[in-house]
Amino acid sequence: MDNLLAMTGAQLTITILVIAFYAAFIWMLVDVLRRNDLGAGAKVLWIFAGLLFSLVAVLLYVFVGKRRHSEGTAAPQ
Repeated sequence: MDNLLAMTGAQLTITILVIAFYAAFIWMLVDVLRRNDLGAGAKVLWIFAGLLFSLVAVLLYVFVGKRRHSEGTAAPQ
């Protein structure tokens, strides 16, 4: 506990960003695996990209992959 209190502002910021990244990464993996509109190949590709290019893959999924899913599942009007 003393180490946590002794952290500088930069260390604390980096720690928070790392925790947020891991949370986003786990969310991406769970979301990819639960999606029914993706085939097995696309799921494997997203997971492989997530493991290989972690930060870039998470950002791409949030801004590209998730958006496509949202547009495809919009409620009819």
